[in-house]
Amino acid sequence: MARWTSSIDDILKIRLVARQIPLDGIARIVLLDDTVVEGVIREVNVGNSGGYGGWQYYGECQIETKKKKLRTVDYLDVRSASNAWSKETAAEYEQLGLLVDLQRS
Repeated sequence: MARWTSSIDDILKIRLVARQIPLDGIARIVLLDDTVVEGVIREVNVGNSGGYGGWQYYGECQIETKKKKLRTVDYLDVRSASNAWSKETAAEYEQLGLLVDLQRS
């Protein structure tokens, strides 16, 4: 589960990362420790506490890697994120059984 935050800087970071993460397809995420996570986006969660106990926010996504491992990424741990979709990556992930390339269908 992603960390909750009420820090303005963290909230702005969550917003920025949320805009960088593709809602579907293949993402490439670089974490603060320079670890690169690439895979198919399976779930995206961004939300707030609804003001209960003070406003707090969180953001995370779940990615399935080429090794078919699910990895949850907290947006507060992200340095950068981008869409990694290309014909080549789509074909590779399709061959692994991780997605269906609807653009080829």
